[in-house]
Amino acid sequence: MIDTSIDLQEFDEAFASAPTSLGELTDGTYTARVTDVSLLLSKAGNPMLVWDLRILGPEFAGKLLKKRRAITHNNITFVRKELETCGLMLGKMSELNGQIHRMVDLDIEITRLTRNGDSNIYFNRRIEADSEPLELSADDLPF
Repeated sequence: MIDTSIDLQEFDEAFASAPTSLGELTDGTYTARVTDVSLLLSKAGNPMLVWDLRILGPEFAGKLLKKRRAITHNNITFVRKELETCGLMLGKMSELNGQIHRMVDLDIEITRLTRNGDSNIYFNRRIEADSEPLELSADDLPF
């Protein structure tokens, strides 16, 4: 039962300045779980993959992230690498709709990198006992 007569206003200022338990995610490498993947249309009208990711920890455990990747002719190579890193080996891009669900509950190593004020998330490798690590190099970055 909640006692609505308890006045908590005296704590408002201290609460506003208290750090959150998750803090601001810093650039670095993390283990995350794919909790959902959607295929949507971007504002520009391009197909777009949206991954919902939850950091597994130990630092920032529980923090939620979104990775968005528009699908265009200019970046199809990056899209394919990301899908394959997630274990999705498609014969044709048009097979994605029927296979997208296979990425949910996947554990993946990610890197968050900020350049010129823009943060991006890169997929490094699947976390599986039998998976080979995929090295992330400067050639793999889209800028």
